[in-house]
Amino acid sequence: MSNALVRRVRDVSRTGWIALALLSLTSLCPAAERGIAVFRDEQGQQVGLYRESHALLIGVSDYSGGWPDLENIPRELDTVQATLEVQGFQVTRQHDPDSRELRRAIEDFISRHGRQRENRLLFFFSGHGHTMEKGYRREMGYLVPADAPHPDRDRNGFLNNAVSMNQVLTWARDIDAKHAMFLFDSCFSGSVFKARNLPGQPPHISRLTDKPVRMFITAGNAGETVPAVSVFAPAFVDALQYRLGDLDKDGFVTGMELGIYLQGKVAKHADQTPQFGKIRDFELSQGDFVFLSGEGGATGQADTAPPAPPVPPLSVELAFWESIKDARDPAYFKAYLSRFPDGQFAALARLRLEAPGEAPSSADAPTGPAPGKVWTEPTTGMAFVWVAKGCFQMGSPGDETGRFGNERRHEACVEDFWLGKHEVTNAQYRRFRAAHDSGNYRGRSLNGDDQPVVNVTWKAAAAYAEWLSKKSEHTFRLPSEAEWEYASRAGEETARHWGDAPDSACRYANVLDEAWRRQGWYTGGHPHPCDDGHLLTAPVGQFQPNAYGLYDMLGNVWEWTCSAYEAAYGGEDARCAGEAKLRAYRGGSWENGPRYVRAASRERFPPESRKYVLGFRLARMP
Repeated sequence: MSNALVRRVRDVSRTGWIALALLSLTSLCPAAERGIAVFRDEQGQQVGLYRESHALLIGVSDYSGGWPDLENIPRELDTVQATLEVQGFQVTRQHDPDSRELRRAIEDFISRHGRQRENRLLFFFSGHGHTMEKGYRREMGYLVPADAPHPDRDRNGFLNNAVSMNQVLTWARDIDAKHAMFLFDSCFSGSVFKARNLPGQPPHISRLTDKPVRMFITAGNAGETVPAVSVFAPAFVDALQYRLGDLDKDGFVTGMELGIYLQGKVAKHADQTPQFGKIRDFELSQGDFVFLSGEGGATGQADTAPPAPPVPPLSVELAFWESIKDARDPAYFKAYLSRFPDGQFAALARLRLEAPGEAPSSADAPTGPAPGKVWTEPTTGMAFVWVAKGCFQMGSPGDETGRFGNERRHEACVEDFWLGKHEVTNAQYRRFRAAHDSGNYRGRSLNGDDQPVVNVTWKAAAAYAEWLSKKSEHTFRLPSEAEWEYASRAGEETARHWGDAPDSACRYANVLDEAWRRQGWYTGGHPHPCDDGHLLTAPVGQFQPNAYGLYDMLGNVWEWTCSAYEAAYGGEDARCAGEAKLRAYRGGSWENGPRYVRAASRERFPPESRKYVLGFRLARMP
């Protein structure tokens, strides 16, 4: 495997986050004791949550046994730690442990904090994981410490150093806390738990706090690929921080709700299918893991209700349906019907129960390739994603944070088209003009083969599309403004395809961040301090794609469109103009703060001009 590919993909065996989240929930704890929150649930019953919350975060990024290093792990753990601290956890971190240190860290942590039933403990492992056969037709998952050799080189050495899921199960059973959750940001064998063990209807929240449970959520099945920048981890954070995992809006995020949400969310943005379920042990599979949704998870006043969660971007029912609609297990649709027996998708859910494993047909189904289908252009190796026709609300609503006056809200419609999965790279553009120089910024090169091409005029980008069309039986061009925004939104109405919150931009896109301040390039009051790991342009595909499978639609570099720029949206946004004094470009860049990194944000430039933050991607006609 090439070094470039290793940097882009975290190996099939990547285990991101193992969270042995061990949550003890008592029924009537005195509110005066340390760390206890007592609330009344939606039925008016008193629910005690926990006495103390402790988290052990273990990250392995520097490997010595032949595994690729994982450079993003420290930043990922920073995000998880911040979220857990808001939830009330006291966090301990362990970096790059070898086999002995990994085992000792977990066992010492259990010894110090795991013997009180009222404590909440969370163990989080971020590093490589691996699934391999062990014995006749038996698969076993392993956590990989820093010193474990790769099993392809030294199988016995790997087995002697790696930590098996059987050992994890032993630790889980050894803890006296009542509730435990295990999260693995990896594509991992799920044989240690009963997958998709959904209840027929949502139990009363106070009953969930009374029964023990050991629950597991993995980012995908064994054999699936985990992306270089985690999709599972930010989705987990958002489920708690922005209450997106609180599907029934009762102020709590249960393990089952979290599993349903993650399965739908992660699958939209990566080739992963999260699995979730409970331990294969009757006594330890009766309850459910419970978080308070939103902030303030550790504190509260006795007999007070948690603050009402904000209205999510979509209705609760729609969010629930979106997360299960492509599932093949009938249990999901039974769970939907138990909550929404007369819901707007009830007929479809009943149809799926009548024909499990088959998606319902529709007379209105779009023609052409399946949504998300990818086609590869042979001359350049450029991948294109199919975007089905549709109408949407273009521009931004008046209350969108950061909006500009040239974003008038209006309906726009587009026809079927293919759009480049990534921005055109330097290597792809140099097939057309071998001597092209993308330049540098403050002495740092923008010319990497996998970096997006920049310092390209609109006329040069259009000439590239014409050149490629002549080499192919297909027609290529720049996308119109309407096509670009439609594809960027990927069916969402929020400011960004991942949501509205500006502070979240650095987790999902290459934007202006703290790296600039460290270089002394930026000394002002940064409105949204963060660190996405890239000082200038990032190689394409480093951040998670949107629901259509398109990468870097927001951030990294601005992108030319074929449309003439009109400040008031007079109709040019839906077509490609012939001659124009100004051309529109979209998407924000690595040099911009989150205000510019929105689906509706737009700028203009003369077609003969160029910028070191401005590149393009191509559209292909059907």
